[in-house]
Amino acid sequence: MSATAPLRPTAIRFNLPTPPASSSCRQKVNNLCHIAKEAWKKGELLQLELGASALTMATHEPAGARMTASFDTITAAATTLETLLSHDPRQVSEWLTPRRQTILALEVASSILQFQQTHWLSSPWSSQTIRFAVLHGKKPTLSAFIEQDLDTRRGLAPPMAPSGLEPQMAILELSILLLEIWHRRTIETWALETGTEVKTLGTDNRRIAAIRWLQETYEELPLDYLDAIEKCFAICSGRLRCWDDEKFQQHYCENIIIPLLRGCEAWTR
Repeated sequence: MSATAPLRPTAIRFNLPTPPASSSCRQKVNNLCHIAKEAWKKGELLQLELGASALTMATHEPAGARMTASFDTITAAATTLETLLSHDPRQVSEWLTPRRQTILALEVASSILQFQQTHWLSSPWSSQTIRFAVLHGKKPTLSAFIEQDLDTRRGLAPPMAPSGLEPQMAILELSILLLEIWHRRTIETWALETGTEVKTLGTDNRRIAAIRWLQETYEELPLDYLDAIEKCFAICSGRLRCWDDEKFQQHYCENIIIPLLRGCEAWTR
């Protein structure tokens, strides 16, 4: 994770977990934005680990100019998922192989749970907000990140104040993202092909449109991937939920993250 001092638009990359560092260098994180800002000032890289009860800082390594160059490249040449999917279908298929599609879906779903009560999830993530680095016109680095302008938040609320985004709204857009990632097209593109008006739809009608898309294409989805999407819709159609409800978090992990994780493991056998 990278941040600046003074604060400016900041990027976070979400990657699959790496082997944990030794317990001696772990430190509990109480203020994520402060830790990121201090790391940027010192020219250091952070490796963060989400444990059972707390976010910990697993490593704290010097990076120097390499981190600065990497950050500048990402922010200067980033493309959204929507833009990536608008390329030639053959090119998109080359970038988004079934293995990468499944890994990307897991990255997004698990990151939503990690950042659900922070300003990183102040609005639902979509194909317009999920971004990728593009280096010198080459194919994108398919590790997603989210940008948030912290300057607009400064003085308005504490850095780690709850985002106020309802779980149902975030998870509805997650279900759409999962469909978009697997089908390699946005819901707007699908709507144009089928004559469905999506851009003007409210939340309820957007959910109906997404369910229709799933019903028409479910046979194209791997079973675990399909299961995760269906569980997203089930949550959106059920009772109101709260992010800090431990049973809800457990339900999210067991029914959305674990099926996607099983899908990822299938590609490593």
